[in-house]
Amino acid sequence: MAPQSVVPLEASAFCQTVKILIYFENLIDSVTPLPISLVESCRQICQDQANIYLTDQGKVLQISNSRTSKYQSIDHLRHQFGLQPDEIAVLGDDWNDLKMLTGFPHGIVMGNADPELRRQIRCQTRSNDEDGIAWALHELLGLI
Repeated sequence: MAPQSVVPLEASAFCQTVKILIYFENLIDSVTPLPISLVESCRQICQDQANIYLTDQGKVLQISNSRTSKYQSIDHLRHQFGLQPDEIAVLGDDWNDLKMLTGFPHGIVMGNADPELRRQIRCQTRSNDEDGIAWALHELLGLI
């Protein structure tokens, strides 16, 4: 990246940031993969302070606090509402969802997910473009 392309973050942003997304052009339908050197630089800078995931077929870099995850957030809500793990269904489509998908008995991977991720999850639904969430709610969970 050219130095003029870098946007520095103010220190106060780090107290309020949940996730940082890095991508070219646009987030939705980006066609340009990120350079692996950028990903490795971020991993070296963040070390064990952040979770770093290269998602969307290498087109989006997601950086989040290492002390939190989707699994932890959902499990926290589960406890607050007095629910059992088998009363929770989660759906995900990328590597940053792996812990959530494997942490609950009803983890459902979307049909558009990376093939290797799909192989690791027992239950699969259709893709986002094929109304996979609605299909899972109706066919797999019998909710609608």
